[in-house]
Amino acid sequence: MDEDANDEHPRNRLSGNVAGNAIQAGRIDSFNYLAPGHSSTTPRQLPPVPEQLIGRGQQLAQLSEMIKLQRRLHRPLIVVLSGMSGVGKSALGIVWAHSHQTLFDGGTLYADLTIYRHHGKLDHSAVFSSFLRALGVQAPPTFLPELLALFRTRTAGTKVLVVLDDVHDGDDVKLFLPGSAGSTVIATSSNRLATLVAHDARIVDVPPLNPADSARLLLDMLPTGCDQLPEAGARELAHTCGGLPIALRVLGALIARHRRWPLQRFRDYLSDNGELLARLSPEHKRLDEVLTAATSTLSDTAAWTYLVEGLHPGHSFGTEVIGKASGLPPDILDDALDELCEANLLQPLGADRFRMHDLVHLHASNAATADQRLLGVSRAIVAWYLLGAAAADRAVLGEHRWRLTRHDLAGWHCVFTPASGLAWFEQERANLLASVRLAAAHGWDEVAWQLCEALWASYHSQEHYAESIDAHELGVASARRCGNLTAQARMLNQLARGHLELKHFEIAEAVLNTALEVSSGCDPRAQAAVLESFGVLFRRQGDGERAVQHFRLALEVNEIIGDIRGVVLQCYQLAETLVDTGAATAAIRTLDRATTCLTTLDDEYLIARVAIVRGAAHLAADEPAKAAPVLRDAAATMRARHQPAKELQALLSLNEATQQISDTATAEWVHARLNELQGEVTT
Repeated sequence: MDEDANDEHPRNRLSGNVAGNAIQAGRIDSFNYLAPGHSSTTPRQLPPVPEQLIGRGQQLAQLSEMIKLQRRLHRPLIVVLSGMSGVGKSALGIVWAHSHQTLFDGGTLYADLTIYRHHGKLDHSAVFSSFLRALGVQAPPTFLPELLALFRTRTAGTKVLVVLDDVHDGDDVKLFLPGSAGSTVIATSSNRLATLVAHDARIVDVPPLNPADSARLLLDMLPTGCDQLPEAGARELAHTCGGLPIALRVLGALIARHRRWPLQRFRDYLSDNGELLARLSPEHKRLDEVLTAATSTLSDTAAWTYLVEGLHPGHSFGTEVIGKASGLPPDILDDALDELCEANLLQPLGADRFRMHDLVHLHASNAATADQRLLGVSRAIVAWYLLGAAAADRAVLGEHRWRLTRHDLAGWHCVFTPASGLAWFEQERANLLASVRLAAAHGWDEVAWQLCEALWASYHSQEHYAESIDAHELGVASARRCGNLTAQARMLNQLARGHLELKHFEIAEAVLNTALEVSSGCDPRAQAAVLESFGVLFRRQGDGERAVQHFRLALEVNEIIGDIRGVVLQCYQLAETLVDTGAATAAIRTLDRATTCLTTLDDEYLIARVAIVRGAAHLAADEPAKAAPVLRDAAATMRARHQPAKELQALLSLNEATQQISDTATAEWVHARLNELQGEVTT
C-alpha cells in the first residue's frame, strides 16, 4: 500500500500482473479467507437417526458386506434399497449410513428427492446445487452439464457417500454418481430399479417385518400401565399392519392415545376395510394416496391386472387364474406381472406364483370394487377354482365316487395325477376356502355347495377338519337356499364328518340326525352315506354293535340301488369294525365280497384301502404271512398317491406282521420309511 504525502487518505495500487484474487480495503486488522471451492468442514447431511430399527439385521449385514466390493469395482458402488412404501427403506439406509460415515472421508450427502420433484419431474439442477454448496462451492453454475462436471470434479479425490431417498428412475442414480471409485450411492425406491444391475448395482430387498418383529415393534411402543391390552392382543392387532413399520407406529400412537379402549374396540376400529388404510396412515402420508400414486404410473395392462388381482379372494395366486380373469394373453400378462413386481406392488413367489401384501391387496380391492368394468371378474375367479377343485377331486378319489355334479373338465388347463391333485389342493388351500366364502357372500349358492363337495377330497385326505367345518357350514346354508335336498343332505353329512374326526361326537350326531331326516326324501345314496357316517361315529365311540348295524343298513341301500362302489365301501367299513370286535374271520369273508366287486372298478385307491383292512384282518386271525404282502402293496400305493395317513396305517400293520414272521429285511425298510414319514402326518 502506497501513501501520497499530500493525500490524507491511504490508497491501494496494484502493479504488474496479478494472478488469482486481490483484496482492497481501507484498513485491515485481521481476516479469514477461504479459497473458492474448498469447504471448511466435511459435509454430513444425514437426517437424525430415526426411531429404533427392528428386524433389519440381515439387511444391515448385507449393506456392510457390500462395502467390500469397493476393492474389486473400478467405479462407485450403487446399492438400491427396494421395498413397498412404508416398509422402512429410508430408516434402514439412514441408520446404516450414520454408523459408517467414518468410511467416507469426503463426507455424506443426502437428498430426499420428494422435495425436489415438481409435478412428477425431478429438478436435477437443484439437487446438484445443494450438494455442491455442501462441498464448498459458493456459487454453483446453472447449466446442468456444468453442475454435473463440477460435482464429479469435487468428489474425484475422496470417498463420498450419497444417500438418495425416494428414487423413481434408475437414470437419476447414475447421474449422481460421485467421481471416485471409492464412493457409494445408496438409493431407496419403491421400484426395484433393476436396470441398474447392468451398472453393477446391488439390490437389497426390504420386505415387511415378520409377525414376531411386528409384535416386538408395537409392544416396545406401548405405554406403561396399558393393562387393558394384553400382549396376545397387541400381537393380534400388529398382524393388521401387515409388517409395515409406518402402520405399526401409527397403531402404537393410536393405542397410546386411547389407553382406556378395550381390545374389542381396537378390533372393531380396525375391521372396516373401507377405512383401514386411512386409519393406519400417518398424518403426512396417507397409505391409500401413496398406493394410488404408485399405480398411476403403471401401463394400462399392468393397471388392469392390478385391479383384477384385487378381486382375487386370497393374497397369493398363480398366473393361470389371473390370466383367466383378466382375459390377457400370456405374453402380455407376463409383462404386466413383471411391471407390478418392479413397482413392489407384487412379490414373486416362484416362476408362476405371486403374493400381494395385505394392505396393497386391500387398496386394489377397494379400487376394483368401484370399477364397473370388473363386474363378473370375481365370478370368473371362483368358477376357475371350482373347475380346478373338481379336476383335482376326480384325480384323488377316482371316477367312480358319487358326485352330485359332473363338471366338464375339458376347460381345465392340465391333467392331474392323484399326487399332483393333492399338491394343488394344498397350494390353493387358502384360496379355495376363501372362494367358498366369497360365493356364499355373493349368493352364488350352487357354486358354494359344489365347491364344498369337491373339497372333500382335500379336507378328508389331508385332515383339514376345522377348515372343512367352516366351509361346510356355508355349504349347508347354500344348499338349503337352493332348495336342493340331496345337496343339503350331502353337505350336512360332510359337515358331520369334520366334527366326528375332531371328536365333537355330540355335535356330529345332532348334524347326522338332521341329515338323515333330510335324506329320507332324496337320492338313496345320500341316505346310505349318512348311515355310513353313523356307523363311523358309533365305531369311534366304541359301540361296535351299533356301528355294525348301521354299516349293514348302508350296505343294504347300496345293494338295492346297484351302487357297486358303495357296496365296496360299506364292506370295507363293516370289515374294519368286525376286526375291532374280534370277528376277524367274518371280516375276511366280507372283504372277499368287496374284492369281487372291485374287479369291475378301476379304482386303485379303493383297492389299497380294502387291502389295508384285509392286512389288519389277517393279523387279527393270526395269519401274518398273508397280511404282509397285501400291506406292502397298499403302503406303496398310498405313498405314490401322496396319502401319508393311509400309508402310515398300512406301515404300522406291516411292521407288526414282519415282527411275527421275522422278516428282518422288510422290517428295516418299514422302519426307514416310518422315520421319513415322521412330521408328514399326525399319528
